[in-house]
Amino acid sequence: MYSKVFPAFGKLDVVLPHGFVDDSVLEHKMPTFHKVLPNGNILRLWVDFKDKAKSQYPNSPRFCISVYSPKFERLHDDIEIDEWAHVLIYLTGLEQYNTVHPTNR
Repeated sequence: MYSKVFPAFGKLDVVLPHGFVDDSVLEHKMPTFHKVLPNGNILRLWVDFKDKAKSQYPNSPRFCISVYSPKFERLHDDIEIDEWAHVLIYLTGLEQYNTVHPTNR
C-alpha cells in the first residue's frame, strides 16, 4: 500500500518484523506500519524517505516508533533514530516482554 500512496519512496529498504501491517495514508507524510501488542496497545512504525530531499522532515531521524492505545489514541513516541538495527532491538524488547505503556508517561 505504501508504494501506491508514496510512489516516490521506492522499494522499502528494511525488512519489517513479523506482524506489522502497512497502514500508510497520505496524511502521514511517510509510510507507516502498525502492530497490535498482546496488552492491546498499538505500535506504529514511521519510516521516512531514505533520500532526505524527498522528506517533509529532513532534519528528523528516519525511523520513529509511536505507541497508541487500543483506540488509536497517541500515547507517546518511544524512539526516534536513524539506525534500523536499534529499531529492531527495541521492537524485540517490546514484543518479548509485552511492555505496558502507561498513559501518564
